[in-house]
Amino acid sequence: MFIYVIPLLLGAAFFIPMLSIKTDKAAPLIAIVAIGTALFIVVLSAPPILGGQIYKWYMASWAPPIGIAIAVDGLSLLMTVIITGLGLAAAVFSYRYITRRKPEYYAILLLVVSGMFGIAITGDLFNLYVFFEIMSVSSYIIVAWSRTREALEGSIKYLIINAFATSLILLGIAFMYGLTGTLNMADIATKIQPSIILTTSMGLMMTGFLVKAALFPLHFWVADAYPAAPSPMSALLSGVMVNLGLYSILRVIFITSPMINVYFILVLLGMISMVVGGFMAIIQKDIKRLLAYSSVSQMGYCFLAIGLGTSLGLSAGLFQVLNNAVMKSLLFFCAGVIVYTVGVRNMNELGGLWKKMPLVAACFVVGALAIAGVPPFSGFASKYMIYLATWEVSPFLTVFAIVISGVTLIYYLKAFSTIFLGPENKNLKIERPVPKSMMTVILALTAAIIVLGFFPELGLALVQPATASLLNLPNYISVVLGG
Repeated sequence: MFIYVIPLLLGAAFFIPMLSIKTDKAAPLIAIVAIGTALFIVVLSAPPILGGQIYKWYMASWAPPIGIAIAVDGLSLLMTVIITGLGLAAAVFSYRYITRRKPEYYAILLLVVSGMFGIAITGDLFNLYVFFEIMSVSSYIIVAWSRTREALEGSIKYLIINAFATSLILLGIAFMYGLTGTLNMADIATKIQPSIILTTSMGLMMTGFLVKAALFPLHFWVADAYPAAPSPMSALLSGVMVNLGLYSILRVIFITSPMINVYFILVLLGMISMVVGGFMAIIQKDIKRLLAYSSVSQMGYCFLAIGLGTSLGLSAGLFQVLNNAVMKSLLFFCAGVIVYTVGVRNMNELGGLWKKMPLVAACFVVGALAIAGVPPFSGFASKYMIYLATWEVSPFLTVFAIVISGVTLIYYLKAFSTIFLGPENKNLKIERPVPKSMMTVILALTAAIIVLGFFPELGLALVQPATASLLNLPNYISVVLGG
């Protein structure tokens, strides 16, 4: 059933402009129904995959390596749940947040989500590139949505660095095709041989995917792109797109790991990203720029854990991916409410907002404590697993991770106290009340953080099949190639 999701999303994006000629009200409804249906399909199809099965589909019944294959294993399922869940949250949150050009906005939102979904389910390297392009080109447009100087500047910077990244990915894929004569990832795993071409291909693709994952030193575009984009899209880009960069790296690493080892590089870049992102976040005045740099730091945790190369490290990193997607989206949505109601992003111009929006303040502090790894929220469970995984390899890494968690707590407490607890700005007025659609999204994500904190096994039920699928490469190869 996964194969029906992309035509559904692309079809909805195509028909939205035509069905919204007389009224803009149809656009959000169509998008919400389309993404909601996609989420329903994912959930309905999940049980066999959670049990270890792999869903496969061959385009026009042509088997690989000649035909294009769709392959959904535990890792793909984890990503599709995140994509459709947060995509639906962004669509609902945008209902009142976006007040003009709604058909255009929701059509682009559907293109972004369809590109993301395609990345997660394709079993073909070239189609991975194609879906990255669909997602990226659509998101360039959405970053420039407001058409202000800041938005255009952020979009152009985002376009330039990400176009360079996708060019590197395509070149790396070309080298891989030249080496193996195939583009199917399972088939590649059976044919690669150690050579300078393999190293070159891996280097090119890894560099491109690291840009998408916003990891140091290729992270600088996020500080301009995330603040410029509408807050619902900032949440989607931060919560999903960077994770797809990591997802793609995992796919490439595990099909080439018998020949080439890059785990040390992932640990090193992850540690540097944790430091750079954390300390850059401390000095920010703009709440969305703070969240952007926080994304860099938190992705560093994921790469640190996965780069350990152990089963526990992989599970911890993927659990952090899941939690970080929910926590960071919640914080961006809270920032979006502030921008929507007050129209100010500079934290020094805010203050005392807890009196005017106590529920938003409560949700923000839950997200802030969770992302800093404070119990009993969901972030603690995944970070505790990271501490255990790093302790197995080096206690120094554990101490390092705990210290950066302290840094995270510092800048989020600073942000919370400045925005909600600081002296009230008498000149600051609530221009409009918080819409119910926005509060519904924020409360749902807050509830998810609390539930996953008290019952982490619910999150691990998604994470453990993803880990198992990566560690069982022979099974993936056998199923996708028709064995």
